[in-house]
Amino acid sequence: MNNKEMKEVRELMEQTRRKIVKPDAAPTGNCNATETKEKVGNQLKFWPDGVGAMPTELTRTSLFGLPSDRKGARKILDAVRIDSRSDVEILYTGKQLSAKDETLWLACLRIGRGVPMGQRIYINKIDLLRELGLTNNGQNWKAVAGRLNRLSVAHFNINFKRNNKTYSVTTGMLKWGIENETGNMYIRLDPDGAKLFENLAYQPWQVRLSLTSDLSAILLSYISGHQQGMMHSQNLENLKAWCGYGGETRKFRAGLLSAMAELEQKGVLITGSSKIAKGGRGEVVSWIRSKIAEHHENKGEIGK
Repeated sequence: MNNKEMKEVRELMEQTRRKIVKPDAAPTGNCNATETKEKVGNQLKFWPDGVGAMPTELTRTSLFGLPSDRKGARKILDAVRIDSRSDVEILYTGKQLSAKDETLWLACLRIGRGVPMGQRIYINKIDLLRELGLTNNGQNWKAVAGRLNRLSVAHFNINFKRNNKTYSVTTGMLKWGIENETGNMYIRLDPDGAKLFENLAYQPWQVRLSLTSDLSAILLSYISGHQQGMMHSQNLENLKAWCGYGGETRKFRAGLLSAMAELEQKGVLITGSSKIAKGGRGEVVSWIRSKIAEHHENKGEIGK
């Protein structure tokens, strides 16, 4: 580890120390258990400030998808098996989650770097909005609070295989509380999901915040779970299902071409590598992930 990296780690550790010291005006929440009795699990890993991180197994599922933004359009699911690769199975309960919900969850994970999962993380809502690249106004906060509420009631059971061992984990995503007058708030990441966070896929954070479509953001997460510098190919219909797209294939195809072009322009994919071609079992999507963020990533944790 060089001097620059050591300095970054020290700064992150100091930021972490400040986040777990309870301010005088911090909300206590309305849960039955007192804060001192709340379950606390493993410390969430440190990772560089330039990236977001997501459990690799989750990048291969439609946990976060592309539901309609129309009021009342999101389905409420109860232990429903969602689309995923065959090596991952998820039974999900809660409202359908979107790419914007995913971005918020990733922002909360970034804020929680180095903090034991289950420990309350004390921030101000301005800090969370800033992490999302949003200005502090009523409209933005209303949208973020709605997403926090969806994430706080979402939970799932996931079965997956890693290093020749199989695991079954039941977990939620987060809890939160706020003192409305001051904006002081806490976030609490569910410690029951700690096993998932032992294998992380990284994506460039500022690139994610700059993307112009939800499909681009969902695709970025999927891409982040695969190796750099190698051709990746997938059936179009499979990709449509794993992106959580419920519309017509022709519309998804058009949106996917635009999303891949944007990710090429952002340097996530190698220019000219992405395409959709006819194959023996339908159309096949392919691309090569670039090494844009290679220096940020622990290659031992990148998905295959």
